[in-house]
Amino acid sequence: MGELIHVKGLSALQALLDTLSVKMEKNVMRGALRAGAKPVAEAARNGIHSIHGDLAKSIRITTRVKNGTVIASVSTKGLKIANKALWVEYGTKPHYISVQQSERPTYTTRRGTTKTQSMTTINRNSLKIGSNFVGPTVHHPGAQQKPYMRPALDNNAQGAVVATGEYIKNRLATKDGLDTSSIMIEGDT
Repeated sequence: MGELIHVKGLSALQALLDTLSVKMEKNVMRGALRAGAKPVAEAARNGIHSIHGDLAKSIRITTRVKNGTVIASVSTKGLKIANKALWVEYGTKPHYISVQQSERPTYTTRRGTTKTQSMTTINRNSLKIGSNFVGPTVHHPGAQQKPYMRPALDNNAQGAVVATGEYIKNRLATKDGLDTSSIMIEGDT
């Protein structure tokens, strides 16, 4: 995304925001950034839904304040989904699949203690994926990348900034009683 985004009217909105208390300005900006993130999140959902519906459903917008700056993020929710999101966005290289420690079979010794089989023993016998034994080792050929998050941002960046500006304009007019009628928010085409 090497292009600059030009949106008219933002400096006038900033002047109005500067008249508010810091707490009020942060509240306005949280809502504004959430509004600006919506077009990006929707584009990401639409870009991946036909391939990975569970991944599309996990896309969330969050806002937080860090060092006095309001930050909005569009990301996936859930630990298992987060890994899948990266694998889908960037693809994977060919790799070998190994047995997780928690999935290794156990056995009972003659003394009655339970032990976990070593990887050598497992690989000598057979690797189990799900409930199927598939062989001593499995080579995954990798997966093609299917970018959905970056194109969503690249294609909707200006719309996101305009949506942010529109939210601020409407919020200042309705909830804070400021006159924003002369401010026009529009992006370059």
